[in-house]
Order: sequence, then structure tokens, then C-alpha cells
Amino acid sequence: MKELKKKYLPLLVGRYLTIIHKIFPEKALKTALSLFCTPQKGKATEIQNEYLIPLKDLYIDFKNIKLQSYRWEGTKETILLIHGWESNSHRWKTLAEKLNASGYNVIAVDAPAHGNSTGKQIDMPLYADSIAHLITIYKPSILIGHSMGGMATLYHQYKYKAKTVRKIIALAAPAELKDLMLHYKNLLGFSTTFMQDLESYFVNKYDFKFADFSIPKFVQNLSMKGLIVHDTEDDIISYKAALAISKEWKDATLITTQGQGHSLFTPKVDEDILTFIRKEE
Repeated sequence: MKELKKKYLPLLVGRYLTIIHKIFPEKALKTALSLFCTPQKGKATEIQNEYLIPLKDLYIDFKNIKLQSYRWEGTKETILLIHGWESNSHRWKTLAEKLNASGYNVIAVDAPAHGNSTGKQIDMPLYADSIAHLITIYKPSILIGHSMGGMATLYHQYKYKAKTVRKIIALAAPAELKDLMLHYKNLLGFSTTFMQDLESYFVNKYDFKFADFSIPKFVQNLSMKGLIVHDTEDDIISYKAALAISKEWKDATLITTQGQGHSLFTPKVDEDILTFIRKEE
């Protein structure tokens, strides 16, 4: 029953918005974009909070929301961990503890509308702006982002060029916004006409087209060293995304895994990350 609901509910919502679009086009487009930016899960559970609450660091005011950060205190350089869509800082538990055991000062943050941060929606510009704000506070030298967090991290560096950052690690990061929007189109069964109108609405709000938001383009002039990790069997973000990003990021190393999925929760990936961070210290 749950699988049927998961499959057909988005199509019903899409059909409803398609009908509304013919009568009240702006309302339909605004709702469609709002749905795209609204996570359905990702708030910290009771069990996750048992671990996270003792690690709480700052509750940061940012653009009418509050961002909850966590700290694993260390004496070495600071590493900022940036989670993905419908996730929260608990996903970093094992890696953060390993980094901290090696002496690093580790900071994680719940994205807007995720974990213990406030807010109802998130988009890529907002996430990138929040990363920029956190960097002014914590001054990390290393950024690690997973999935949408990896995409936001790389976009942030393209936009802000944070001078404190010397290394970036992108785990299972998407490459193209247009691919995410195509998935959204198929999920809700939108017509090509609806998506064209949605893109026009998107341009008015963000000042760029779907195809303009391209991580391979954004990384072309990155000066810091990078590590890209992606699994060939990732069923959320295609491995092709990693190939496209690594092709354009001149000083990045691509590590390919197999059978580890989208989350990349393995000791081998953790060790690869630690090795990359320790190199040239």
C-alpha cells in the first residue's frame, strides 16, 4: 500500500497542478516550485537527538531562520560537514568521530528545514548562502558535502570563493539542476509546456535557467584540491554526474566505489577521506 501511495500520489498532485495551471498559472507554478523545495523528512528523530543534543554548538540566526550546528572539538584544522536532502547532521556520526579521533575540529550543521534547524523550505542558493555564513563563523579549511550538500558546497565555492578553504570533498553529488528538474517532471507527470512555464518562473525568482546551474561549469576554475567519491550503483544520483564533475575539476581526484549505494557509509570511504585530508599536511 505504501509503495502504491509513493508511486501514484505525486502523479495525482501533478495532475491537480496541471489543471490549476490552466486557470491560475502563477498559483500552480508557485506551488510546484514550493513542493520542489520542501523536504518531507529530515528532521532529527528522538534517537538521533540522543546523540546530537550533547554535541550542540551554536544556534545561528540567518535570514529569518536558525541553523543548528554541532561540534566535535579538536585541536587541528576545522572541517565543515554539509549533509544532503532530507537528511541531517546525524548522518555524519561515524565519519565525524573518526575525523575527531585524528584530532580535527569537526563542525556539522543542519540545513534549513532539516534536523534541528528551523525553516520549511530550502533551495540551492539558500543552502549556499548559509554555508557562506557558517564559513565566516567557523573558518573551516576543509568542506565535505554529501549529495545535495555536495552540490551546494561546490556552488558556494564558485559563488563566494572562500579563501580559508583549501580542500573540498564531494560525496555522491549531482552535476546538473536540469537533470533534477527532469526527474521532478517525470515524478509528477508534468507536460513540457508546464515545465517551460516553470522554468520561466524559476528565472524570474533566481535569475538563471535550469541548464545554467551546472556544477561541471562551476568547478572549472576552482583552485583547491578536490576529492569526488561516487558509486557506480548509486540509484539516486547517477555515476555520470561524478564523471562530468571530475572531467572539469582540474585538481580533483575521483574515487569510484561499487555496491556502496548513495549514502557511501563504508569504512573504506571514510579511510579514503582521511587519507585525502592528511595528504600534504
